[in-house]
Amino acid sequence: MSRGSRATKCISRTAHFLNRSTSPERGAGLPRTFVYCTNPPTGSFDQFAARLRDDPDWKFYELNTGHDCMITDPRNVIRILLENA
Repeated sequence: MSRGSRATKCISRTAHFLNRSTSPERGAGLPRTFVYCTNPPTGSFDQFAARLRDDPDWKFYELNTGHDCMITDPRNVIRILLENA
């Protein structure tokens, strides 16, 4: 099994909050950040990207990768995390 396959399997077994954007534990003082993954285009997040891209209360990043950006573009994900830590 490749390293990417192991990472994908691990991520798919990790519990995630269903509504992270409105849950009370949202960010604990961290900046509001939206990472828009555009390749392949899914259309699922376009409405959020359109609303948040120019919103001064949000940091907006666009990555030319799929929704699994932590596997396909880990350097940019790390950069974004460090910029917002």
